[in-house]
This record gives sequence, structure tokens and C-alpha cells, in this order.
Amino acid sequence: MEKLKRYLIIALLMSFSLGISRFLSKEIFIESTYVVRPHLDLYLAMRVRSVVTPVAELIAKLQGKTSSNVDKQTVAERYDALKNVPFSQIASGVAAHEKDGVAETVYDVNNIKWINHTYTRLDGSVVVIKIPEGQKPPPDGVL
Repeated sequence: MEKLKRYLIIALLMSFSLGISRFLSKEIFIESTYVVRPHLDLYLAMRVRSVVTPVAELIAKLQGKTSSNVDKQTVAERYDALKNVPFSQIASGVAAHEKDGVAETVYDVNNIKWINHTYTRLDGSVVVIKIPEGQKPPPDGVL
């Protein structure tokens, strides 16, 4: 009986380790590389919120509360009010406007100044990618 218990504990620990490594490889690192995702804290908060929000809405519906519908209506109304706010030019080909916590960003790809950059991939192939002027190109061999 002791052997069975020991083997079950080892199997559970190995399963837990596999789950942790899969989580890290998909959520923490970018595209199976050693590069840690930029703004990791914001990304993980967004991922948690994307799971928690539907669950909270389901619980509210089961309890007969309709507060989420009111929130969606107010967001729609605020977005309609945003249409009257003029766009501010942020950079070449990028404009945005904001009002009452609702924001919209518009990218006009035709007006962005692009620079061609020769990039070497992990497999050794060479491709030419376009990067907005003034941006730092990714290091070779990341993707």
C-alpha cells in the first residue's frame, strides 16, 4: 500500500510539473523562445480578467441580476459620445481619441513610414520585414 501511495504522489507531482511547464511556455515566453513576454504583468492580468469576467456574468445571470447589461449599455453610450471627439495625431499614421475612459486608436498603414529590415529566423532562413521608422528591429533568431 505504501508503494502505491508513493507512486501516486510521484505521478501527481509529474503531472503538476508538466502543467506548470506548459503554462510557462505558452503564457510567459514568446513563441517557444527564451524571450519573456513584454509587459507580462498586464498580459497576465488581462488573461485572468478574460476568465473571471464571463464567470462573474454567469453567476449574475443565475442570480437574476442584470447589472452587466447596464454596464454594456453605458459603455455603448460612452463610445457613441466618443465619435464627437476629434482625433489627435500620435505618430505618422497613428491617431487616437479618448473620453470618459473609452479610447480608440486608428492605424493607417498607408501613412506609416516603413523601413525594410533583413531578418534571420531561428531555422536560418532570411526574410525581409517592414518596421515602422524609428522602431528597434527584433534581434535575429528570436522567431
